[in-house]
Amino acid sequence: MPFGSAAANAERELIVRTTSAMASVIEVLIDGSNSEGDRALKLVDDVFARYEMACSRFAEESELNCFLRGRRSQSLSLTLGTVLRDAYAAYVETNGRFDPRVRKVLEDLGYDVTYSALREPDVAPEPQPIVVPWGNPLKNGAGFIGVVQDQSLDLGGIAKGAALRAARDALNLAGLEGLVCAGGDVVVATRSEHRPWPIAIEDPIPHAVDPIATIELRVGAVMTSSVRLRQWRAGTTPVHHLIDPRTGAPGGNGLASVTVIGADPVVAEVWSKTLFLAGFNQGLAEAEDRQLAAIFVSREGDVAVSEHGQPLVTWVRPS
Repeated sequence: MPFGSAAANAERELIVRTTSAMASVIEVLIDGSNSEGDRALKLVDDVFARYEMACSRFAEESELNCFLRGRRSQSLSLTLGTVLRDAYAAYVETNGRFDPRVRKVLEDLGYDVTYSALREPDVAPEPQPIVVPWGNPLKNGAGFIGVVQDQSLDLGGIAKGAALRAARDALNLAGLEGLVCAGGDVVVATRSEHRPWPIAIEDPIPHAVDPIATIELRVGAVMTSSVRLRQWRAGTTPVHHLIDPRTGAPGGNGLASVTVIGADPVVAEVWSKTLFLAGFNQGLAEAEDRQLAAIFVSREGDVAVSEHGQPLVTWVRPS
């Protein structure tokens, strides 16, 4: 649980509730009573169930899969429409470095089922760079009308960011204060900014227990792109799920994880992946240029914190 130490939270009455969705353990930490914890869990559970049914590539009857099979313009739910809008905006903002059209690459690497059921392929497929520009998947105008231009969409990471944003908004609307964690990504739901929350950043090395850093956050989100859990082999080639659309292969030269801290979990998710794909040196340089609060961990375990991330960090593991 990336919620810092018990001692750091000693003055708070913290209620923890747990569920699962979107291939992640979902933890809800509420500063309040047991009944408020139960109410918070119900709100968060409902949000994640909605986003999973809208955006999953693994559920055959998810809205995303039905939309992609339709091959025509369709009216979309607010949930799927918003995620597609955010994904396309990220594609434009990053000049195509964030591109959700990597589904076929993942499937060819064996990741065509949930990770727990993945079977490693006997040989590594040839890389398939994405060279065709992605046009806006939504028609201009009122509402969300989707246009199928590519059937190879994987919205997993950005959909989880959107679900965390919606969960935060639901807790705020209900007057509940706390944190929501989805597989290591965290968003703060708060009614005030006077008490920071201690949050631990996971070590991306598989099976590691101790964190690589701790931060304090009053508002916002902490989003991480990491190979801690989803890495395997295709033949004799080590691979993972963070695909660089420019090469059609797993990216992140020299990196094990990138964490971005920001106001919007969707934006932080986009940049954690984009900076990861840039590699250690280039990613850190871009974080500085864009004034992003970011924490980088190399494959060797070295930790680097961007200038805008340093005021948030209370401890970092010595290299």
